[in-house]
Formats: sequence, structure tokens, C-alpha cells
Amino acid sequence: MSIYTIERVLWDLQDSNEKSALYRNDPDEILENYSLTPDELSILSKMNIEAMVTLGVDQMLMFMTWQAINGPQGIPEYMQRLNNINNNN
Repeated sequence: MSIYTIERVLWDLQDSNEKSALYRNDPDEILENYSLTPDELSILSKMNIEAMVTLGVDQMLMFMTWQAINGPQGIPEYMQRLNNINNNN
């Protein structure tokens, strides 16, 4: 598994309104354009913030991508996921 690959996908999703819209509608459709391992695909298709933090993925990039996909109204859920990580450690 490569942090670089995950971060590259996140960058593309937050950098393109078209790609973030495709992700919202069908994550697998956009993710099939990348050479992902099964674990990377699982993490990205579920936008598994907890797993990305554990791997050391850049948290600002995760946050920007989360907003691109979910909009500002998704920020409370993102923060809750981060709080769950901190509370479980």
C-alpha cells in the first residue's frame, strides 16, 4: 500500500469538480481509473478517514477532499471521525 497513491487520488478528487462529482455518484467508477491495491480501493471507496490517519496520509489533504465531496455541511461528520480516532487511542 502506498501513501503516495492514496494522496494522489485525494488530490485529484479535491482538485476537480468533475472528479469529486463522479465520486459522489459512484466512487468505484472514478477509482477504477487508478492502479489501486484492494486495501487502497477499500479505504478510498469508503473515504475511511480513520485508516488514512493511521497510515499517515496528509490530514489537510484529507480535509480538503472531504469538503470537495461532502461540502461544508459534511465537516461535523469529518470532525466526529477524527474525534473517534483520538478517543480510541
